[in-house]
Amino acid sequence: MLFGNPELFAVARSAKLGESSLHAGLAELRDWVFSEFDVRVVHIVYDHIDIGPAKGRPRLNLILETDVDFNSLKTDAITIHPDIRDKVVRRFQQIAKRHPDLESDNVHLVFDNFSDECLGRACSAFLRHDAKRITNDFKHTIWQIDGFSRVLAVFLYTDNEIKKCTADGTCKQICQQCFNAVKMYDEFDYLTADSFQLRFDSKENLDVNYKGNLFYYWR
Repeated sequence: MLFGNPELFAVARSAKLGESSLHAGLAELRDWVFSEFDVRVVHIVYDHIDIGPAKGRPRLNLILETDVDFNSLKTDAITIHPDIRDKVVRRFQQIAKRHPDLESDNVHLVFDNFSDECLGRACSAFLRHDAKRITNDFKHTIWQIDGFSRVLAVFLYTDNEIKKCTADGTCKQICQQCFNAVKMYDEFDYLTADSFQLRFDSKENLDVNYKGNLFYYWR
């Protein structure tokens, strides 16, 4: 998976930038997936599972480009639609017959979301470089800005303050400033109003329901 795997992300990023090419059989599969399902594939990684009871099993990772591409092939966040999985595997097996270096028996198919990881990295850069500045700009309103992956949480002090700041437009102003700051790190222009994941919460809620612990909050 791309999350927490800088080496895999570097490979996918290189492919997105046109700095690397695919194995001919994998390129054929990429083009077929686009034609068959109208989804964009940034890169395909073919390798073998290296640990656990499935060690040695061939693995095919299709790194899809956007949320729309990724979600259109899944039944939920982790499950590939069975019909789509079977179609992709069958097509890969047909292609592999012409490429002896591609082992296709019992292949394990996974999908990754390139834009999700890009936006997660943009949000991480925002938290390192800009969150404190925006907190200081609204120091009487914001307690802290935190996040996990691409989800940001702006903590005000109380639940009542969230209601008040939503009504008077302060939350909208904070959200826009955060969006503008994250956008500076959005290398491939994936950040939109729809893909931006920011929520308002309160220190009051954190203290009451998560013992004031951000680790518990994001777990």
